[in-house]
Amino acid sequence: MTETARFLGVDRKTVRRYVDAGYLQAWAPDVGWRRISRDSIGRLCGIAPPPDGTPDSGE
Repeated sequence: MTETARFLGVDRKTVRRYVDAGYLQAWAPDVGWRRISRDSIGRLCGIAPPPDGTPDSGE
């Protein structure tokens, strides 16, 4: 979530709220941090999904 927050220019708590509200799609692997869907980032920004190599998950 840290990289997603940095990419969007918001706080990590805001990203968490976006996920909870359904604005961003996220999933958590069996172990590790939540992953944020690149497609949902693109939809939130009103642009095409970010290309490979850009932040799409984190924390």
